[in-house]
Amino acid sequence: NGDTAAANALDDYEEGTWTPTVHAGGGTISTIYRATYRKIGKLVHIQAYLNYSAGSSGDAFQMGGLPFTVQANHYAPQTVDFQRIDHIGAYSRTHSNNTFLEFLYPSGNVNSDRITLKGNDIGSGYLILATTYMV
Repeated sequence: NGDTAAANALDDYEEGTWTPTVHAGGGTISTIYRATYRKIGKLVHIQAYLNYSAGSSGDAFQMGGLPFTVQANHYAPQTVDFQRIDHIGAYSRTHSNNTFLEFLYPSGNVNSDRITLKGNDIGSGYLILATTYMV
């Protein structure tokens, strides 16, 4: 098939931990049980399991601290599990050329865009997420 070991060698592999932060939307991360990443070439996979203490902010909730900057024009939606939340179907999405995730939920209407999850839409409890994005 013409492939050689050298041409297909894995030359960019890294794994480690990262520190999730509240980038916007208030509240605090009280405990990080696990926050890991694995980078293979330009592909990064992160996981996090943490405890979030609710705030009262009406601003968009964003989680910062991603271990690598997201590729320009790359928006990777993924599922997220909030222990306590005011809306059904919330998901996380990478934000182009930044190091934070934004959180959204469906509007439930074909004539309306998705809706940004606000800090005061989230109650205190755990937050579990997994996201894969390009750098």
